[in-house]
Amino acid sequence: MTKMKKAVRRDKWVDRIIFLGGDDAFRRHWSEKFGGEMPQMSEHEELSKTYMEIAIWDICVGALNRVLAKLEQPAIFADFDRLHVLETAVFDKDLGANCAGKFQYGHVYVRRVENAYDLVGFLCHELVHLASRFELTLAPAGDRARIESVREGHLVAASDDDSPPLFLGLNEAVTEQLASMVRREVLRSLNGTSDENRIRLSATWCYEPQIMVVTEACNRLAAVLGLEPRQTGRFLFRGYFNGSNAFVRKLRLNLPETYAALRDMGDDAADARRAAEILGYDAVLERLGPPAPEQAPAPAPEPPKDGGSAA
Repeated sequence: MTKMKKAVRRDKWVDRIIFLGGDDAFRRHWSEKFGGEMPQMSEHEELSKTYMEIAIWDICVGALNRVLAKLEQPAIFADFDRLHVLETAVFDKDLGANCAGKFQYGHVYVRRVENAYDLVGFLCHELVHLASRFELTLAPAGDRARIESVREGHLVAASDDDSPPLFLGLNEAVTEQLASMVRREVLRSLNGTSDENRIRLSATWCYEPQIMVVTEACNRLAAVLGLEPRQTGRFLFRGYFNGSNAFVRKLRLNLPETYAALRDMGDDAADARRAAEILGYDAVLERLGPPAPEQAPAPAPEPPKDGGSAA
C-alpha cells in the first residue's frame, strides 16, 4: 500500500515567484499577496454549487491525492470554494464554447451538467491542472506588478506578446494522461457504476492525438537512454508537478528535433499531426487516420495557359 504524503495546504497558490527587478519592499509585498488566495482574473455570473457538485469535487480531489502519492508527490488541499459553476451560455460567452472546463490562476470553472459522470470526466482534467507546478515571473509596473510569464506544469507562456505558449500540446497531453489515472481512482471508490459509465471514465476524454505523439517521443527517448518507457514517462509526470526539467533537458540533449517539435506543438489535432509528420511518426499518423477536410492541403494551382503567369 502506498503511503500518502502529508497534505500541503494549497492556499499558497503559487509555487514560486521569480522577480525581474524591484526592491525588497516590492518583492516582500507581492510574495505576501500571492501567499494567500489569488483573485479571479475576471468576474463571471456564477451558480450556487449543488450538493452533488461539492461531493464530486471532494471525491475527485481525494482520487487526485492518491495518484500524487503513487508518483511520490505531496498531496494537495483544494477547498470547493475554488470551483465555479456557470450556466452553459455564460461559460460559452466568457470562457469559450470549445471546452467543458477551464483552469485559470488557481480557479476551476465548469459548466452546469446534470450527469454526474460528465462532471467527473472533465473536472479531473482541470483538477490536475490545479495541482501542477505554478510559477509566476513578475516585474514592477508603477505601484503594481506586471505578470511577465507563467509556467503551469510544462507549459510556459509570456503574458504580453503574441507568441504562442511553449509546450502547450505536451502539457495538455500529460494533463489528460494524469486525469485518466485520477478517473480510474474515482471508479475504485464508487459502487454500483454501470458498465457504460465505467467504460466512459476509463477512456481518454481529450487530446488523444497529442498523447500519441508524446507517448512515441517517450518511447524513442527511452530507447536512446537505454531505459524503460515508463521511466521517461515518470520524468515527465514528476516534472509536471515538481518543476523538474529533467525530461525536457534529456529530450533537448538527445533528440533535439523531437524537443523542437514538442515545444511548438499546440493543442489542436492538426498541431499533433504536424508534429508527427515532422518527426516521421508513421505509426501515429496511421492511427490518426486521414486529416479532416479543413486540414487537407489546398489543391495545386492550374498551370498557366498560353504562356501566361499563374496568379
